[in-house]
Amino acid sequence: MSRIHDVPGGYAWLESFLNLERGAFIPRQYRLDRMRGLLEAFGRPHLAYRTVHVAGSKGKGSTAAMIASVLQRSGLRCGLYTSPHVIDYRERVRILDESLTDELQIRCFRMIESYVDRIRPSTPEAELPTTFELLTLYGLLCFREAGCDAAAIEVGLGGRLDATNLVLPVASVITPIELEHTDYLGDTLRRIAGEKAGIIKRGVPVFVARQHPDAEAVFVRVAELRRAPITLLERELVEFSPDLGPSGTALSARYSDGTTLDARLRLMGEVQAYNAALAALTVYRTFPAIPASTVQEGLEAAWLPGRSELVPGNPPILLDGAHTPASIEQVCRTAERICPDRARRVAIFGAVKGKSHHDMLRRIIGTFPSVIVCRPGTFKESDPDALHALCVSLGGSCRLILEAGDALADARAGSPELIVATGSFYLVGAIRQALAACDPVAAA
Repeated sequence: MSRIHDVPGGYAWLESFLNLERGAFIPRQYRLDRMRGLLEAFGRPHLAYRTVHVAGSKGKGSTAAMIASVLQRSGLRCGLYTSPHVIDYRERVRILDESLTDELQIRCFRMIESYVDRIRPSTPEAELPTTFELLTLYGLLCFREAGCDAAAIEVGLGGRLDATNLVLPVASVITPIELEHTDYLGDTLRRIAGEKAGIIKRGVPVFVARQHPDAEAVFVRVAELRRAPITLLERELVEFSPDLGPSGTALSARYSDGTTLDARLRLMGEVQAYNAALAALTVYRTFPAIPASTVQEGLEAAWLPGRSELVPGNPPILLDGAHTPASIEQVCRTAERICPDRARRVAIFGAVKGKSHHDMLRRIIGTFPSVIVCRPGTFKESDPDALHALCVSLGGSCRLILEAGDALADARAGSPELIVATGSFYLVGAIRQALAACDPVAAA
């Protein structure tokens, strides 16, 4: 008898497998043969619709969401697969016309459960699929079973050996590269770019965001080797003007072929304007029948929780899961634009172990006169006491308040004009849950 009776139960069952997202680094688990076998067993669901595959260090989830939103607005039934989630696993697998019913999801979970039950007796425990492999299979299967015409698929980690890298896309997209996951991807931009370049397929067009020259050189070389037409956003943008305001980000752009873009995004920050420019370029060149007005509408409707998300209120709260120094830099620049008065800003900061805490906190301290260090949930290991001590040693005015709800209440007590919660998607999730507990409408 199936152990899955509802959608949360299905995700809980997937969580019972090896979950590399919790921090375990097991090199032999990063491989594609096991994922290939899963897809073959389920009739190659990844080939049932057109896909756009998105990799990168920063902005890949937002860019995938923008592309999916445009395709949905054009009349296509479009799936969206992203990670990580902020509060609920259901954020990861979505169909934008809301056709992903509970009944369909449970049916897909049970199909996968039945398959795993069949192979488990003859499969060593270490060779069973990982949580992320099963999540990826589940998302691709849901999109097929729902009759999707297209899907935007975000890479989980890296690219070359990521479970998503068996899709055969109509376009590959690479957002900006940063030093991240260096224990797995490498300790230089060139090495990290080499892993991300693994999504470039032979003959498939690839669209690349503005990059450090070292990373760009890798993408150009790999694209040439694989005879994949490469389009560099930096060379295509003839005019580009982002304008950050209290209600979102406006942008105006003109590309080398004369195509233009004007949109006002729900997502905050200059980096989101560049993400939108990359998403629009990808759609314009890959789906040329989609008119500019539809591209604008889709970009303006796009949204993901915890990605440059501004929760309105008094004060407004900016939620961003930035967890690298370069990403924190973007968050701080956005905060400075939203609230020019430094004295009226407060940051809630929490980060898991293994991140560049020193560089992240140094920029936070330079932007926020008041910092609250908070525990970023319990999904991954963290050390808030050490973070607090580091913040103080760097000269910051810092308080240690472990629980997200208490940290939020303390931040509000000072009557700031802006609260920013950043450093981890897990922290953002905890703050969002605290917001929902005290103001469900604002957090919706």
